[in-house]
Amino acid sequence: MLSLDPTSGKITIASPEQKHVFEFAPAKGSPDNPCPLYIVQVIDASKEHALIRKTCPKFEYKPGRSFKSYDYYLYDRQTATMRDIWSASAMENLSLLQSPSPELSVSNTADGYKFQWKGEVASGGSMTMYNFNNMYIRQRNKDGKLELVCKDMLSGKQGEVESNRCEGGVLPLVPN
Repeated sequence: MLSLDPTSGKITIASPEQKHVFEFAPAKGSPDNPCPLYIVQVIDASKEHALIRKTCPKFEYKPGRSFKSYDYYLYDRQTATMRDIWSASAMENLSLLQSPSPELSVSNTADGYKFQWKGEVASGGSMTMYNFNNMYIRQRNKDGKLELVCKDMLSGKQGEVESNRCEGGVLPLVPN
């Protein structure tokens, strides 16, 4: 089950076995928030994961100043992790920024997920081609905690860990 509390900006993913709460967006009424109204959709889900899209439709946050964005998050139950895996936003030339086509997707692997996507996105007012071939792998950190690590597989056979193609970071997990 997934639930969103827009008042606090937290998203909860719960099953009979566990419950994970993440800081997903600024709390309602937060100052300097260019996206107080957003749409959340589950694009794909299984017992182990969810791929979530957050869309910020055009919003005029100051007279004559608008913002629009698309963000995709990958939730992994085993590691209690939610990662921002793809993001695009615009404050100028909003008409150029469209939802990604084709739609983003991930596929399950033995130890995580594969994310392959190629498409055009508005960047600085012009269209730019992007290519992602990322693996999100469950592995133990130095403290023995299981985490979801990103490897950019466009950077060689072994991949580059947490490269700039790994996009955003990990959303904070809120103790519950």
